[in-house]
Amino acid sequence: GRMVVAWIVEIQGDGSHVAHGLFRFVAMPGSCDRVSIPRRDNKFEVMGVVLIEHVPRQIGEGADSDAEPTATIYVQWIGGGDATRTLFN
Repeated sequence: GRMVVAWIVEIQGDGSHVAHGLFRFVAMPGSCDRVSIPRRDNKFEVMGVVLIEHVPRQIGEGADSDAEPTATIYVQWIGGGDATRTLFN
């Protein structure tokens, strides 16, 4: 099947936003789901999904046929971990 592509934006404690980039998902997460974002040091950040902003693309006459639908997943930090072990041990 096709992967879902979405931006991940972290809402920090002071209300500021940090963009983590574009990611591929097996399926679109829902609010209250957890998302583990990999870091360069072989660890990961565990984020809770707060809300999802969908950006659909119009089809039909006058629509930009090249534009793909996208989504932005807004998350808040829950914790960190080590990628060498699973989340649920």
